Amino acid sequence: MISKSISTSTKLSGVSDFAALLFTWLQPHCDDNGNMDANPIVVRGLVVPMRKQTVEEVEAAMTELEEVKLITRYSIDGTKYLHVEKFEKHQTLRGDRIDIRYPENISATGGKPDGNQPATGGKRNLTKHNLTERNLTPRGGGGETQPLPGWLNKRKWQEWLDYRKERRLTRTPATIKRQLKFLEVNKADHEAIIEQSIANGWQGLFPSRNRPARSNLLRPPAGKYDNVKTTKI
Repeated sequence: MISKSISTSTKLSGVSDFAALLFTWLQPHCDDNGNMDANPIVVRGLVVPMRKQTVEEVEAAMTELEEVKLITRYSIDGTKYLHVEKFEKHQTLRGDRIDIRYPENISATGGKPDGNQPATGGKRNLTKHNLTERNLTPRGGGGETQPLPGWLNKRKWQEWLDYRKERRLTRTPATIKRQLKFLEVNKADHEAIIEQSIANGWQGLFPSRNRPARSNLLRPPAGKYDNVKTTKI
């Protein structure tokens, strides 16, 4: 739950209305360390899917927030993340569970970035909350461990998995297998398909709007054969 103290933040009062809205709305999507994916396509799809602002405007708003040091963006293994500064000051975190999904900004904590920072590392004490491994297992997961085909853009696919995890959508082996099969059929556009679903806040994958569905490519143009007589055999 967001604290009332956020209303009197002098830094937040100095940014645009949309940047202030984005800062407030993105916090419930952060893990317990105040981290989340910083890809503007992912942020728009998760945080403001029903707003009119574009991906470019989301990027500009995040730049505003970073300039006044409300967030810090960092990169690990080529993937961008963001950290909400003083996250716990404006949040009341639950003590009966833990939610750590993103790697820490090692350089900010005095460590040396080695590109292998585990996503389960964090600041909160598991023993203090008497948590078990079962508490850390996301619902509907298990499909992420399947071998991936060589044609698949691994970074885009991971963004899709992170997005589904944020939305608490199923990631069972059967679901992942069906989605990979769909992307294989549309492999030429599979990156655009993933970006399209995340940007629009969709739960599933659909043919790219920039290209007709594969099944439609097999259909003749409307009206071309309307007057052709057929003979039943």
